[in-house]
Amino acid sequence: MVIASGFAMAQNNTSSTDASGNDNEIVVDQTGIENISTVTQNGDKNDALVKQGDFGGGNVQSNKGVAAISQIGDENFATVNQRMGWAGDMSGNDHAISQTGNGNEGLLVTFNGNNSGLITQIGDANWAQGKQSASGSEIEITQTGNTNWAYAEQLGSPNSLAIISQTGNQNWANVDQDGDGNSSLVEVAGDENIVDVDQDGAANAVTVKLGEYGGANYNEVYFSQIGSGNTLQAIANTADNNDVNGTQIGNDNFFRMMGIKGDDNTVTLSMTGDNNKGSWDVSAAFPVYSDANTIDITVSGESNETTGIVSGDLNDVEINQDGTGNMVGTDWYLEDGVVITGDLNTVGISQTGMGNMSTNSIAGNGNSISVVQN
Repeated sequence: MVIASGFAMAQNNTSSTDASGNDNEIVVDQTGIENISTVTQNGDKNDALVKQGDFGGGNVQSNKGVAAISQIGDENFATVNQRMGWAGDMSGNDHAISQTGNGNEGLLVTFNGNNSGLITQIGDANWAQGKQSASGSEIEITQTGNTNWAYAEQLGSPNSLAIISQTGNQNWANVDQDGDGNSSLVEVAGDENIVDVDQDGAANAVTVKLGEYGGANYNEVYFSQIGSGNTLQAIANTADNNDVNGTQIGNDNFFRMMGIKGDDNTVTLSMTGDNNKGSWDVSAAFPVYSDANTIDITVSGESNETTGIVSGDLNDVEINQDGTGNMVGTDWYLEDGVVITGDLNTVGISQTGMGNMSTNSIAGNGNSISVVQN
């Protein structure tokens, strides 16, 4: 076992530690301003911890800290803890973990503003978690392998960004953001993955991409947004048997299901509030159509709009709107309404309230549409 420990009260501290072999443990503890710590481990069962700042309740500054941990081998463990002071230059800390091997675990924890974190893991059964507080923070997690687990948490962190990218099968990605003006991007290439995004606040944006550059099958995607002016977007390319569930509560929200290209996909959207807008596109994936997909949209509120396209056979579209002045079509991207090209498709539209409108177009054989307005 090799232990390297550093502790300093002064400013402009620098620590660099390299270890080769098995069962290494490295601990670096820095307080001050403009701290830099670099840890490199090459071997098995490595364990590295970098602490920058006072975690004992004091107000010792650790502003403008830089921490980097690189591990190559099996069963690696890496942790970076950074806490900025409340005075001085609040330009933020930078922290990164890079792990290559199997069974890797990476944890980034930062407090107080404008932090930037990166976790990169290449191997199997990876585990990554990034936790940030205060505004203007960024966290990016990239995982290549199977059975990966990624969690990004930004609480009390307005105007922050979270990015998760996973390649492989049976992965799990979760983003939890609290505050206004946050953005989230999750990209998945593989099968049997689970994506869960929760945002609480106004003017937030979330985008999930399934199989943008290849197939992505049997995935589950869950969205939840509470607040106003939020944007929700999902893209699925050459993707079959996926389940997308989105919930928006608030006003002036926007959802868009783009390029759901594949078969046997299910898209379920629930919106509560006024002046919400949504579009969806179940389109052809060259060289075949998108068949046997299910679109289920439920809207409660006033002056909401929805429109979408289906190109394929045996698709089922259900739209339920409860409120006043809701519209299916004729506005917002002018798709216009429920537009279907294909055979044996089924459309059911139900609107309850005053001044609602529905415009639809169907081309093909054996299609069925039912519109009920009360």
